[in-house]
Amino acid sequence: VDLIFVHGLSGGCKKTWSKTTSQANFWPQEWLTEDPGFKHSRFHTFGYNSEFAVGKGSTLNIQELAKSLLGEINRPLHLAQADTPLVLIGHRLGGLIVTNAYV
Repeated sequence: VDLIFVHGLSGGCKKTWSKTTSQANFWPQEWLTEDPGFKHSRFHTFGYNSEFAVGKGSTLNIQELAKSLLGEINRPLHLAQADTPLVLIGHRLGGLIVTNAYV
């Protein structure tokens, strides 16, 4: 299975899913790989500029971010042509992006 983690507002593709800023604390890769059920899983993240404060950050809306996510999924051959299930995991705004990509 390929798991794609999508962060929320003010998050980051690794920051949201880590206890600290250290790459070693990216819990999906550290903890899930220890579970036999995830032994052959691949872990990916989808990052986008999530700082929506005035004067900085992205002007993309949720639908555009969802299209961007779908584009990123289809870009690498190992995902686009894979015969493995794809699981999207979203945190807050990331959940809305995932939902819009699905619909």
